[in-house]
Amino acid sequence: MNVLQAGGRPLFVGDGVNDASALAYAHAGVSLASGTELAGAAADATLYHGDLSTLPFAVALCRQAIAIIRRNLARAVLYNLAGITLAALGLLHPVVAALLMVASSLLVAWSSARIDDISAWCRCPDLKEAEGRRPMLLATVHGLALALQGLVLVALFDLTDPAARWTLALFTIAGCCLGWLWHQWQRIPHSLDMSMGMLALGNLGMLAGWWADQGFAPVKPDCCGCTELFSGIGMWIGMFAFGNLAMALCLRRAPAVEDVAPCRWSMFVGGNLGMIVGMFGAGYVVDPLRFGAGAHLVAMTSGMIVGMLLGHYWALAFFRLGSDLRASKLAEGRP
Repeated sequence: MNVLQAGGRPLFVGDGVNDASALAYAHAGVSLASGTELAGAAADATLYHGDLSTLPFAVALCRQAIAIIRRNLARAVLYNLAGITLAALGLLHPVVAALLMVASSLLVAWSSARIDDISAWCRCPDLKEAEGRRPMLLATVHGLALALQGLVLVALFDLTDPAARWTLALFTIAGCCLGWLWHQWQRIPHSLDMSMGMLALGNLGMLAGWWADQGFAPVKPDCCGCTELFSGIGMWIGMFAFGNLAMALCLRRAPAVEDVAPCRWSMFVGGNLGMIVGMFGAGYVVDPLRFGAGAHLVAMTSGMIVGMLLGHYWALAFFRLGSDLRASKLAEGRP
């Protein structure tokens, strides 16, 4: 009962009358066929022999089956979202759509039949960590954030067909791919995890801020023929708000326990300083009057991500150096 109250999910095995209440309250209860009828009625499953060594195999099999179901659902949602978007924009022929639907069904059937390598699923800490991070919800947030950037760009640059349809289609497909990759890559490197968050949420905030600076109207060319897009405070507010949201809540995996404090400080301090320097540097080098608004936009996004990563790791190295110096002073007996 204490384990359940603490958020645990215990499995209980029993065969007697006195085990019935525990079997009923446990997250999963297994009774023995040779046990009492009350224990069998209270349990979720029955073991028809006395070999308890099969229980780890059964647990691993159930984990893999649940994981395959979730994976198939995620694939179906992303696949149909991309297909419906392309079809609605007139970029997908009905015959091609029918063939792709058959391919999708075959992929789901093939994935469901691949229940093998059960031992690889006996990784309790990894699965618990993934469940605690709500990967499906956060993967959807990443995908939607990247897909919405297409809508903002169409409104911002006042794109018309066919450029508008292709922009929406490409960003929708890219969002589906990003969400699926982020969800499937359980042990994604920390730097790539942050980069995906900035590319999806941080860049969406920056684009939305630029649009707000224009009064939610399309940009107008200035006297030189270049779009005046990159001035105003809105883009900085949007970038910092959505970028820090990504770093605080939308990482795939939490840092290691011993690195939580320095990693978070370096993300929010060094990462934000790095974003400022990176965006200013990229905006200065890739001048919109010379290279155009599109190149300037790509440079600002790249500068934001690269600056955030460099600032984060330099700050992390600084915090670790300070910790090592304090540890050496304590070892030498100095205050």
